Amino acid sequence: FAKLSKGELDMDDGVTASITQAKGILADCEAQAPKTDPKLQIVPGLRTPFKKDLYESALSQARLIISDLDMVVLALKGRTKKHTIKHTQGNQQSVEIAMAEAAEKIENSKNASQWTDLLTSQKTWKDLEADLQLTITESLGVCIAVLEHDHEEQLESTHVTKLEKTSNLMQLDGMPAFYAEVSDAAKKKVLTEDKHASVTSLPRTRILLAVNALSLATTHSAELAAKSFESMLYF
Repeated sequence: FAKLSKGELDMDDGVTASITQAKGILADCEAQAPKTDPKLQIVPGLRTPFKKDLYESALSQARLIISDLDMVVLALKGRTKKHTIKHTQGNQQSVEIAMAEAAEKIENSKNASQWTDLLTSQKTWKDLEADLQLTITESLGVCIAVLEHDHEEQLESTHVTKLEKTSNLMQLDGMPAFYAEVSDAAKKKVLTEDKHASVTSLPRTRILLAVNALSLATTHSAELAAKSFESMLYF
């Protein structure tokens, strides 16, 4: 999400690459889920049973958050334009394909950049971004702290303390003001026209998709925090 604010969508270490990396890590974690069942322990020991239900809930919420980010990128990038390659042979075809792919990357990058700039250039974006990152960071922090807590003493965590003092965690702060501001800006700014324009490529539609996905990411993160608090022995 931090890279999104910088407009780094298709860079080698940008948003799209980060999504791919996150999906790989999530797949590895899901593969470990069956091994986390406390019933598999031959000798349980003194530690409290691992919170398998919370672990599986965390994986589900993480997949939702990744999907939300996927939707943001889709809204900003829109339909990927493909150039037709004429049928040729040998090295000539390879050169044409390479040139077409380079042209596609530049064209799609420009298209995504104008939409990203439209969102992140608004005055209220910083507040919205800060709230989103706070919710995700603290919710994940609480979840990890609860999963690592393996004894019956009260859990001490700065993430828990911070979230206990936070209100309206499920909602993204400043959403109505941000949407009004960015919608007004879209009316004033002329964006690159898509010859294959449809309802889904209209400015207000794409903005609504991106902003709604950000709002859902906040909700899904807050739900993870709620599930974590439910799994705590004492708080």
